[in-house]
Amino acid sequence: MEGKITRIFNELGKKAKMCIDNALKNRALTSTQNSVLLYIYNEKIDNNKIVNQIDIEKQFSIKASSVNSILKLLEIKGFVEKKASQEDKRKNYILITDKALEYIKDGKQTLKNVENKIKAGILKEEFEVFKAVLKKMKKNLDGLMQNS
Repeated sequence: MEGKITRIFNELGKKAKMCIDNALKNRALTSTQNSVLLYIYNEKIDNNKIVNQIDIEKQFSIKASSVNSILKLLEIKGFVEKKASQEDKRKNYILITDKALEYIKDGKQTLKNVENKIKAGILKEEFEVFKAVLKKMKKNLDGLMQNS
């Protein structure tokens, strides 16, 4: 079993990303751009929080340069706007545009359809156990990352 978990995670991640990219191919964004856009939107709607670049770095465990590239493309495509913080001029808040709101409705449904296909044939109880195990593994990984 040694090494198989990481291989399975890599394979699942790549295949899921490919499926989502394929489902979004006729749309304006990649799966990563779509995920970031949905995160910004959900933080505002669910938590009444305006996201900044550092929030995105932490949420997706990616480097500042990667987040900057993603945000630049989202800005060019008209999905987000950057607004300088009044408290800290070095910090930019990321705001969703009206164009993004239209896109998000369809994007959420597209992701839901892909997720439903991924979960096909899996009982709800099985999926809940799977999620619980994944959360524990994530917690273990977070602990490993803090110790290194």
